[in-house]
Amino acid sequence: MFKKIILTLILIVSFAFAGTYPVNSIEYSASLKLDKFSNGQSDLKAYQQHLFDLISTSRIVDDSIKLDKEQKVSYWDTKERLLRGQKIIVRLRTKGKKSQITLKYRGANKEAAENFDLPTNYKTKTKTEIDRYINKDSFSRSITVKIKGTTITSAMLLEIFPSLKNYGLTAKKEIHAVNNYNINSKSYEIGEYRFGKKKAKKKTTTSSFDLSLWSCDNGKIIAAEVSWKIRNSGIKKISSLNRAMDLLKTISLDKQWTAEQSNTKTSIAYDSKDICKQ
Repeated sequence: MFKKIILTLILIVSFAFAGTYPVNSIEYSASLKLDKFSNGQSDLKAYQQHLFDLISTSRIVDDSIKLDKEQKVSYWDTKERLLRGQKIIVRLRTKGKKSQITLKYRGANKEAAENFDLPTNYKTKTKTEIDRYINKDSFSRSITVKIKGTTITSAMLLEIFPSLKNYGLTAKKEIHAVNNYNINSKSYEIGEYRFGKKKAKKKTTTSSFDLSLWSCDNGKIIAAEVSWKIRNSGIKKISSLNRAMDLLKTISLDKQWTAEQSNTKTSIAYDSKDICKQ
């Protein structure tokens, strides 16, 4: 059994650093029960304490709670879900007058994600990641571009990401916000954890626990998720990957706060048409 686990981790590491776009991080996530989050800041503190009760507190290097990001989130596609049907996600994030579009490929085929060319006339931020839930893994590559405005058109997408024409998108095909959602997203850092060696002189392989809450304009919570990442050189450290996976197993088995089934926030936005109804 031990040899099997080591072999699996070695294959993960080999997969991560192969190809044109090596993996930058592995994100571990678990969905949380929505009814646990109705009292604001006190719920955050309650979950943080519960989380710390589940894990080795000797590895916690920061126990502060702080708001990391607050923004509006929407997903854009054709009426027929042309893009998602080909494992492509277009996400718009807006904060005040600042907006950014992210084109993301998510699936099992790492090579397919390398078919997207980087925009030539825009400054881009790219990320290549393995998204890990207890019941599934997926590979994702994302390209993010800053834009003006809070809406997206097909013509705009094709100008920024010309490769989309290879997937059937044309300027004549209308795109719109999926399910007309414009979701309120808040992400909190609720602690920092050391996955590397305890006695290392330098800070090694640490990651913040991020608690993400999605809500509708009526205040209804529609998604709650806890996550953490192993980044860059940390992906090569088998001991860190072991600790991250053990932590995911522990949190996934928790019946008090963790949902019975974990779903990506993207799936929630796409598959839940009337989720904002009270």
